[in-house]
Amino acid sequence: DDFAAFIQENDLQVSYFPDNVGDNRVAYTLDEHQLVYLKQQCLFISATGFDQVNLGIVLTNDEFEEFESFYLIQNETQIFEIPVLYESKKITNGYNIKARFAQDGVTYFLEIISPTDQGVLENYVSLLLGL
Repeated sequence: DDFAAFIQENDLQVSYFPDNVGDNRVAYTLDEHQLVYLKQQCLFISATGFDQVNLGIVLTNDEFEEFESFYLIQNETQIFEIPVLYESKKITNGYNIKARFAQDGVTYFLEIISPTDQGVLENYVSLLLGL
């Protein structure tokens, strides 16, 4: 239930959205009971309305079916000098923005559903990494 406490108890060096309202999940390997990824779902109120943000944090060098659609992303941009692969698709009442990037040996996956795509990705990468 307490994502921050779980991260601290497991001595994980990852970025996440503190004080979020949403759902948090973890995944372990079955054979060695090794923590492999975390997922966090958040809801944010922005100037343009509500943003739904799904964050995946992969702690290993493995690829997971859970994040399969992110591995196909080809567009690249720099956000605060961090290479970010992203795509933005128009959906009913807004945009679905997906991004993948690595920081300090951890791979992050962001999926953002927002009324706009202007500055949204930059905002959540900044918020996530404390930049």
